Amino acid sequence: MKLGVCIPLYKSEPFTKRIIDNLKKIKKEGPITFFLRNDANQKSKLLKKYKGLFKKDFYLSNNNFNQGESATTNKLFKEAKKRGVTHVLLLHQDDIYISGWLKEARKFLKSKKCAKKAMLFGKSIYGTKSKNIETKKVKWVGKPQGIDGIKYLGNEWYWSLSGSIFPTEIWCKTGGMNSVLKCCADNDIAVKMIEAGGVPFCSNKENIKKEKYNNTSSKIFFTEEPAIGWSYLTARYNHYRTKRETINNLLKIYKIYFSKQYILNNRLLVTASSIFILTRTLLYLVVKNNTMLDSRVRVALSF
Repeated sequence: MKLGVCIPLYKSEPFTKRIIDNLKKIKKEGPITFFLRNDANQKSKLLKKYKGLFKKDFYLSNNNFNQGESATTNKLFKEAKKRGVTHVLLLHQDDIYISGWLKEARKFLKSKKCAKKAMLFGKSIYGTKSKNIETKKVKWVGKPQGIDGIKYLGNEWYWSLSGSIFPTEIWCKTGGMNSVLKCCADNDIAVKMIEAGGVPFCSNKENIKKEKYNNTSSKIFFTEEPAIGWSYLTARYNHYRTKRETINNLLKIYKIYFSKQYILNNRLLVTASSIFILTRTLLYLVVKNNTMLDSRVRVALSF
């Protein structure tokens, strides 16, 4: 078993200190190989700073143009697999790693209780207080596998993509994250890995801290991207649900977009656009007509 950490970078200047602090904390927890990839427009001074701190087992590469987080993450996993890394901790540049979790994860991966194709899903908390938190005595809870696992994942949000450990072999076997999607690509890759035989485990303790309402995931929620992502997931994995289960799931999404908080955020046009996309998805599920899907959803389905 060989562990690695992958961090996709994009306009990461404001997070330089945080990234370096994360790398230093992780390095103390045992042998590790770091992979960072910049998605264009990165200042050369910052790249030199990273290289100067971590000369051994540290790989820093660049995209010639902005390819998006999903495509960059896929390249990182391919690079890790190429260099013999069996399991990767995926970490986003704006997250804060909580010390000790990777050390506990390493123990579990080496134990007999851990399946060969185990995926160790991390958990996140919001806020940056209590900076001296350290993760100890983690318990790993097994989650359903196969079709039951996919249905369970669709109903229970029990994990965070950033802070999770994935086998490089399974990630690359699935083709990686869908680079067309700007939202829900994390749900998609989780389902694809379960389809490929991945065995999900969840930590009982948090290992990632996020800044509430100020991280990338929070900002993207107030756009039309979630509707496109959810429409894609509904159409792509429709065969795992009955028609009634699918319609009930879409009705939950409608409630989110009609919520008072969402509309009060001056996003009425986005809400209308989202409802329009979801309505066409609902029609598609009823009459099986793929032309009724939004063009972005259809492109994502062809990925």
